[in-house]
Amino acid sequence: MSRRKLAIVGSGNVGMSLAFAALMDGAAEEIAIIGRTRDRAVGEVMDLSHGAALLKAVEVKSGGYAECADADVVAITAGVKQLPGESRLELAARNIALFEEVVAEILKHNPTPILVIVTNPVDILTYVAVTRFGLSPQRVIGSGTVLDSARLRHLIGRAYKVDPADVNAYVLGEHGDSQVVPWSIVTIGGVPLSRFQAADPTAIPLADLQEMVGELVRDAASFVIEFKGSTYYAIGIATLRIVRAIFRDENAILSVSTVLAGQYDLPRVALALPCVVNAKGRDRILSPLLTKDEEEALRRSASAIGVIIDTHVKS
Repeated sequence: MSRRKLAIVGSGNVGMSLAFAALMDGAAEEIAIIGRTRDRAVGEVMDLSHGAALLKAVEVKSGGYAECADADVVAITAGVKQLPGESRLELAARNIALFEEVVAEILKHNPTPILVIVTNPVDILTYVAVTRFGLSPQRVIGSGTVLDSARLRHLIGRAYKVDPADVNAYVLGEHGDSQVVPWSIVTIGGVPLSRFQAADPTAIPLADLQEMVGELVRDAASFVIEFKGSTYYAIGIATLRIVRAIFRDENAILSVSTVLAGQYDLPRVALALPCVVNAKGRDRILSPLLTKDEEEALRRSASAIGVIIDTHVKS
């Protein structure tokens, strides 16, 4: 990539949190903001550009969908806001039509972008982008449970007083109510969680941790929405992590949402599994060894997503 360009469709809080994170990180050399309201996009670009003078050389601009033509990565954050008490899957009917219009406009100018989808319900929209527009599943990446997994590592790290960076744990399945925490594969510094916990008699009992953390991770967005109206900083950073892995060809393993190809004998839906992310987009899909109960929970998650696809996605 001669000049790393990120186009962001959506100038709301999530899109601008991503733009700010990308600006601070220097992952992209050019950032284009495509907003529904021109004045908002222009104002955001001016604000970001003034700060960019103090950072690495990053060009920030606003414009229409033509800015997608030479973009290496197009992140889609545009959508209606999640309401208090509304599940991500309940957003489906309200967001699918808007999303299809957005993707169609992008493809008019760039038929082969790497799409990073952030708009909820992210699993459903990832599936729509691949199946309705015939895009390569490798080049359509949903933000999936990258943020959920970060929340999980954060909480486990706090519980056992270790750096979250030394916690290896993933949330799988839907980015929403049916998500799955496969506790059997959680390790701290390479030590299985059950063994790590047993070595410290003062540590929180494992069963208590699993119940408390599972609930906090699953409902984290609802708590934030209740307190401040919406979530945007953390998902902006999580999306940057995906974008950075693409631009820097990192081969990072991230729990992104992708259309499945037979993993765990699950139906062809989109959900989050650990995937290798690099300059190709979503490269390999990994299938960690799960317990029977965890596989069954993942199957229920896939079924929940499948019901929404059957109900709201036209064949």
